[in-house]
Amino acid sequence: MKAKEQRLLFFGFSLLTMQLSILIPTYNYVCTKLAKDLASQCYRCTTLDDYEIVVADDGSTDSTSIAQNRSINDIPHCRYAESAENIGRSRILHKMVLQMQFPWVIIIDSDAEVNSENFIKTYLENTSGQDVVCGGIVTSEKYKRQDNTLRYKYESKACTIRALQYRKKHPYRFFSSFNILIRAQVFEKVNFDDALTQYGYEDTLFGIQLEKNNFNILHINNPLVHTGIDTNEKYLLKTEQALQNLVTLKNQLQTGSLLYQYYLRLQKLHLIPFLLLWHKVFATLERKIILSQHPNLFLFNLYKLGYFAKKTKEATLAM
Repeated sequence: MKAKEQRLLFFGFSLLTMQLSILIPTYNYVCTKLAKDLASQCYRCTTLDDYEIVVADDGSTDSTSIAQNRSINDIPHCRYAESAENIGRSRILHKMVLQMQFPWVIIIDSDAEVNSENFIKTYLENTSGQDVVCGGIVTSEKYKRQDNTLRYKYESKACTIRALQYRKKHPYRFFSSFNILIRAQVFEKVNFDDALTQYGYEDTLFGIQLEKNNFNILHINNPLVHTGIDTNEKYLLKTEQALQNLVTLKNQLQTGSLLYQYYLRLQKLHLIPFLLLWHKVFATLERKIILSQHPNLFLFNLYKLGYFAKKTKEATLAM
């Protein structure tokens, strides 16, 4: 991962060229178009001396997606790495980072869609003096369905709140590795936690480590579209998995989790018993509304808070 840059002479001018690794972890998702689009942009980028695009499968169980993703090996500079074991997003990213070749790395989720012909070029133009560059995420109504209204509504609101100016003002808050460029040397001090085996808060933890090690983050307008909007049932399950992670990580995350901050405020006011009672009585009704075609985000957040309080109590009693 040692940084390496070259200079080429072009009509008497010195051009700084770069080498780039693009890492895409995937699970049961076909990302051949994403790999092709990225490879095409890399090929056309005159300041890119060499590149690799690695799609790492995290033990997918869908044989159709595996078969289709194998065609990625036919794309120049691209590789599809298969695995029989599902180890979780954080661990597979940790593993991919250790194996990458080049001094700059772009990390992209497999359910992303390139919506700009200058996506790679824009990133490369913003590397000077930076450790991390965040391009952002957007949603598109064409991926909204009747069965995924919860996550679509939640992400749409989040994208509005976390617009570019907000991200610039709070560079480490709500850190997401859905679409980021990182200097490889950063990983000599910081990496994704390979102890996490399920979904949730791996990005928050990584962002906190970046801040603790004084790595700078530049936020720019270079988003990718999130296409893989989970069904309501799947997203609620993933949310519950994330909250179970939060119970384990809460002391490390501290101010990195807004939900945990709300929990601590209620704890100071001695209101946790009332929250637990509320969750016990109304959780079933909350779930019914949350999983409907018209979910209420306030109830969703209240459900998360109650679920976290419940799991925290269970963990405390088990000690």
